[in-house]
Amino acid sequence: MFRYLPFQETLFTNDSGEYPTFGIKVLDSENNEVLSVSDVSPDKDFVCALCSDCNENLLEPVHLADVIEDYL
Repeated sequence: MFRYLPFQETLFTNDSGEYPTFGIKVLDSENNEVLSVSDVSPDKDFVCALCSDCNENLLEPVHLADVIEDYL
């Protein structure tokens, strides 16, 4: 079983400068990080809802990129 957790980060681009955004970390049953996806969205509520859906549906980490793409 895996847990999907949102995390906040501050990134930088030459065009926009610094900006806050949220990513998703995936932890295994022993709380080891198995995957991290940076800069999913600047919308915290969106990323939290996405993590909640992944947790509720017992998503395998291999499918996370596809799920993020579908949500966006």
